[in-house]
Amino acid sequence: MTLAQLSLTVAVLAVLGLVASRFGLSAIPAYLLAGLILGPHEPTTFSLIRPSEVTEFVAELGIVFLLFFLGLEFSLGRLTRSGRHFVFGGTLDLAVNAGLGLILGVVAFGFSFGAIALANPPFCYT
Repeated sequence: MTLAQLSLTVAVLAVLGLVASRFGLSAIPAYLLAGLILGPHEPTTFSLIRPSEVTEFVAELGIVFLLFFLGLEFSLGRLTRSGRHFVFGGTLDLAVNAGLGLILGVVAFGFSFGAIALANPPFCYT
């Protein structure tokens, strides 16, 4: 990554962050959009930055900052106010994933350990 590419990255982040704040939005979606615009993704004709060790480091640092900013915007009070929604959504997610996993497992493997493994969501996410 050259100094010109780094300055282009910072400039795009600044502009998109200002545009997001002008519309009263969080800067996080703007930063994600900047990563899509600048990054080495398909189609490659739009990628402005070439991958290197520095870009990988900056990308990992960006993920850390993204999680940090999400933590700042999501307070404990907001979590407790939304607790009922999280419990309902999590329970619904668990039931749907476990049910579909069990049905898929029984169809694919018969009633065996493979079917139960597919129905168990922790196995699905690892």
